Amino acid sequence: MQLARARTILRRWLASPWIDVALAAALTLLGQVELHSLAEGNLGGFAQGFFMLAQTAPVAFRRTHTALAATVGSLALVGEALFAVPTHSLAGLLAGLVLVYSVGRHLRGRVLYLVTFLILACLGVHIAALADSGPLDYAFAVLFSGATWGIGRGGQRRYYEAQAEAREAALREVGEQARLASALADERAQIAREMHDVVAHGMGVMVVQAAAAEYLIQQDPQLARQPLATVRQTGQESLAEMRRLLGLLRAAGEPDAGRAPQPTLDQVPDLVARLQTAGMPVSLEMGGPAAAGGAGELPAGLGLCAYRIVQESLTNALKHGGGSPTSVVVSQRDGVVDLRIRNAATGVPGAFASSGGHGIIGMRERAEICDGTLLAAPEPDGGFVVHARLPIPR
Repeated sequence: MQLARARTILRRWLASPWIDVALAAALTLLGQVELHSLAEGNLGGFAQGFFMLAQTAPVAFRRTHTALAATVGSLALVGEALFAVPTHSLAGLLAGLVLVYSVGRHLRGRVLYLVTFLILACLGVHIAALADSGPLDYAFAVLFSGATWGIGRGGQRRYYEAQAEAREAALREVGEQARLASALADERAQIAREMHDVVAHGMGVMVVQAAAAEYLIQQDPQLARQPLATVRQTGQESLAEMRRLLGLLRAAGEPDAGRAPQPTLDQVPDLVARLQTAGMPVSLEMGGPAAAGGAGELPAGLGLCAYRIVQESLTNALKHGGGSPTSVVVSQRDGVVDLRIRNAATGVPGAFASSGGHGIIGMRERAEICDGTLLAAPEPDGGFVVHARLPIPR
């Protein structure tokens, strides 16, 4: 962690333009000291110092104006060869290599090759003007310049490859978000369809009871109270379900009628029994009113939500549990329906984490629509638990 942080800091520090300014200043100072040293004592004068400055100073803007910096530095070599005394200065050599690297690293297309040709031509003129130049000098210049230019080109390729990888990663992330959004939209549409059926069923009951009350109100007003009470209760439940439907749209073009009421918690024992018959080691424990068959008294939407959470959890356990025991605990207390579905360890590391489906997304969405919460997570022993708490509307 510390090493990665140090690398990040170093990378940012090296990318700062002030590094180039500092490098140019150091090379300029070195070049002027070389010109006035004992070894170069005969190289005084304004022209000599000016051409040395023109070779080293462009390093300061080698990244921001690469073509201009390389052109100025190259022409300074020619000027030194024609109007002063060409030198073998270390500062000029280092500045030239830095500029050649910058050309390979930052320029592209036609400008890259034009500036490279200019550098080679000016370097050839400079070497030809040296008093003791020979074939080895040309070979040395070509070898070092070519290697430095090639390193710069390699750095440019790596940079653009990294940029391409970053763009691909961003596109993959956008695609993943779109995929999850699509899955969420599909799940919401499914929930909306089921809720629609619940509310439609409730409206049907209200119509029948209202018709009965209308008939009885003339014959026996006291007896008409019961269907009217049923109409009121059913209407309240249906309004509660309609509030949960806000924000969910039914898919266009689908049939609206002819569906039967959806299952509730009372059907969980049948679901478990079917899985047990199929050979799945699943156990069921129902406490509170649910144990006595009182789950049917729950609002239809809440009962459906609870049933679907149990059903999806058992489906995941069947698909990814590898035949390990699964327990289902359903209880009602303190105005909350509590669901806990636990799958024992499978012996296969990451069996549940690698499922890659959208079941948990759908279950969490269902719980939120019912103003509840849902936790789905692996356990330390390798098992997996789904725990949902759904408040019962009052």
